[in-house]
Amino acid sequence: MTTEILDEKRVREIAKSWTAAWNARDLAALMSHYADDVTFMSPTVIRRDGIPSGIIEGKVALTEHFREGLEKFGPSVKFELLDACVGVGGYALYYSRETGAKVIVAKRLNSEEKITEARVHYREGS
Repeated sequence: MTTEILDEKRVREIAKSWTAAWNARDLAALMSHYADDVTFMSPTVIRRDGIPSGIIEGKVALTEHFREGLEKFGPSVKFELLDACVGVGGYALYYSRETGAKVIVAKRLNSEEKITEARVHYREGS
């Protein structure tokens, strides 16, 4: 884990790349943002995968989770970055989805700027 504060410009570059990968449905580009030992926590893990803890461990399992999400939402997947905030050892993104949901995801990074932990928080669309 890194304990540095990333430059705001760099965080926005990373955020735009991550969002663009989702919007292009480019799973390889998306997964390039994640470390092999990533921990991912999200309501989607409970709702879609039926995992009561809401936690996925490892890049292989997370790749499958994202693949299923892309298949479920098809070509309509659309993430719009609303804001990006810097923090110690990571950053948080605020974005909207094609479903109308608003999402905040807090991400911790390793020294290679790969995501080691992601905590996702949703407000469902109206």
